[in-house]
Amino acid sequence: MTPAGEYFYKKSLVLINDFDRLCMETVQLAKGVEQTLTIGYLKNYQGDELQQTIPCYQAKHPDVVLHILSGTHEELYNHLRTGKADLVINDLRRTPSERYVNCFLVNGNFYVELAVKNPLLQLDTLSMEDLKNTPCILISTKEESETEETFYREYMGVKSDFLFAESLEEAHLMVVSGRGFMPVEFIGKPHQRENMVGYVPVFQNGKQLQRQYYAFWRADTVKDYVEDFAALLEQSLLTEK
Repeated sequence: MTPAGEYFYKKSLVLINDFDRLCMETVQLAKGVEQTLTIGYLKNYQGDELQQTIPCYQAKHPDVVLHILSGTHEELYNHLRTGKADLVINDLRRTPSERYVNCFLVNGNFYVELAVKNPLLQLDTLSMEDLKNTPCILISTKEESETEETFYREYMGVKSDFLFAESLEEAHLMVVSGRGFMPVEFIGKPHQRENMVGYVPVFQNGKQLQRQYYAFWRADTVKDYVEDFAALLEQSLLTEK
């Protein structure tokens, strides 16, 4: 490509992008109201299914403006309850309420993330008894740390002390530095972080621990395009499996 051709190509991409946005904003202005969809997901989510779903959804609903936010289990519940989020992808810790649509998505398989130097990585499986002397690293706000600790002790049977991180990246760094293990879930195979950490499945009573994930949205929502996002996400999750 000549310099002139390369210049024209680059500038044309900018123009195409601006034109697409102009068309979208013009349609929204003509309708008199902006169509938005706010999606909430868990801070410790590590898969790529959400990223795969968004482009598919935007192709189907080009007039809908997507907003994405993350949070802990309790934060996502409150976002949905107060209307800050239209749909949240969350684990199931409460009895399903008739006020919300409870769309089952998938069972997440539990693993522990450990630093590559940790000798526990040589084992095929681990139990919480094996990890009782290794601190458990959770992602949580200070206000919800007690709630998260209680859940992981009762549901996962964690026996060790807890350490808390405010973000997924901070939790990864704590693992890499050998401060403890982080419980993680994957739909398919773990997404390896080469030369930094490794993963071992967590078993209890001969079975790998699992956690159920749902898409939740208000049953009285008037946004008829909300359900489409859940359906596309479920399809991505099934493909991953």
